[in-house]
Amino acid sequence: FYIDSSFIRILLMEGIFVFLALMFLLWFLFKCYYQLNLMLFVIALMLIVLSSVIDQHLNEMSFNVVLLSALANLDYWQKEIDFSKRV
Repeated sequence: FYIDSSFIRILLMEGIFVFLALMFLLWFLFKCYYQLNLMLFVIALMLIVLSSVIDQHLNEMSFNVVLLSALANLDYWQKEIDFSKRV
């Protein structure tokens, strides 16, 4: 049979240590994005997690945006835009 959930698949194939490391990484990203008030990133990460419950692509490098998200530079998204200035 074939396991179609990324989380169960990682737990059974990679082990408890990798699974817990992934859970810590997801928790860290949620906390970081929430504290920086990047709600778009929080929603995107929630959708990725929900998608990973029903498909197996989380641990494939071509679909893994969690690792890219952990290494991303978020300086551009933290800038506040002043809408009072007109061109």
